[in-house]
Amino acid sequence: MVPGRVIDELAQEYAGRPVVFIEQNAWAPVGERISRFWAAHTDDNSSTPLVIVDSGHQCTNGAVDYHAVYSGMVDQELARPPEAEIAASYTRVGNRIRADIELKNLSSRTLSIENEATAHLIVYEDKHVGQTGRIVRAAPWAEITTELVPSATMTLTLETPELSGVDWSKLHVIALADYRPGGESGPYDMLQAAFVGSAVPATQLYLPLVQR
Repeated sequence: MVPGRVIDELAQEYAGRPVVFIEQNAWAPVGERISRFWAAHTDDNSSTPLVIVDSGHQCTNGAVDYHAVYSGMVDQELARPPEAEIAASYTRVGNRIRADIELKNLSSRTLSIENEATAHLIVYEDKHVGQTGRIVRAAPWAEITTELVPSATMTLTLETPELSGVDWSKLHVIALADYRPGGESGPYDMLQAAFVGSAVPATQLYLPLVQR
C-alpha cells in the first residue's frame, strides 16, 4: 500500500485524538525540523519514506507494514506523559504568522543550550502537495538559551517568513518544544506540543518526501 495513503487513513482514524500527521519535503525543508530526522535516522542505507514521531523518539524508514508500524509508533507515544506544558496564541501580521508561546518545563531536566532545547512553530496546510493531505509551509524556531529549570516557565515569540500561495483558511499552527536527551548526540525528543490557541497536545509524525 502507498505510505502516503496510509498516513491519510491514519489521520482519519486518529481524528479527535491529540495526534497530527504532517508531511515535510526532505529536499526543500523549512525551519530546523529536518535535523530531527537525520539525528533519529541511523541506517546508512537511507530510504524514504522516513518517518519520526515526537521529534525522533521513534524512527522508521523504507518499506514496512505501514499501517501497523506507524499506528504502533503513535500509540506508544500517546502512552507517554507530557514533559512540558504549552499555551500559545497567534496573530496574522500581513502575510506572516506571529505566535506568543508560554512554555512550562514539567520534566526533571533543566532545558538549555546544553541539551539543544528548542521551541518550534509549525504552520501546515491541508493540501495534497506530495503524498499526503498535509504539508508544512513554515517552521520558525528558537533555541532555549536561558536555562529553564524544572517547574519554571518562559515566554517567547516566533514569527514565520512571508507566506505566499497558501489558502489561509486551511492553515493550522502548532507550537512544540523538544530537546536532545544525549546532549550533543543522539535523537531528539519532543516534550509536548499544542495547537496554537487551544493548548491541545499533539504527537508529531512527519513524513519527508521527494518533491515531484
